[in-house]
Amino acid sequence: MSAILNSARVRHEDAVKERIENVKQLSGVVDITKTLFEVSKVRFEERAIHQSEQMLTSLQETVKLEAQAYDLEQKTTVAQEAKNVLDSWIRYEGQVKQRQQRELADTVIAKVEKDLEDPKVLRQILDQSVKDVERKFLNKAFLKSHSNQHEGILTQKS
Repeated sequence: MSAILNSARVRHEDAVKERIENVKQLSGVVDITKTLFEVSKVRFEERAIHQSEQMLTSLQETVKLEAQAYDLEQKTTVAQEAKNVLDSWIRYEGQVKQRQQRELADTVIAKVEKDLEDPKVLRQILDQSVKDVERKFLNKAFLKSHSNQHEGILTQKS
């Protein structure tokens, strides 16, 4: 019985030693777990930082695009205002030109009407008209006689 007890004690001692050895191997598990947790936490923070950087870049691009859109809107507004002012000036200049032309026409008509009341002017107009009619008549007569002479020359050649 003593041999059975000794053998049981030796097996028990071996089992305890084996168990102690197994526990010793697992004693680093807490440190490994802490290290893995720290690594995981760092990676999470890195991911969070990367996502924050992406969001910041996206926001910066959005702000830049909004600034460009606002700038273009302001330029468009200024261009429209300038166009309106220029259109207004063109209308004004057209009205001034029409008024000046009307005034000039009225002045010329009034002067002509006044001149037509003067007997000397009427006499000059009549004399000039008679000269014009005589010149046209003489021109026609000259052309007709010249044409007849030319026809006579042609008939003689045939």
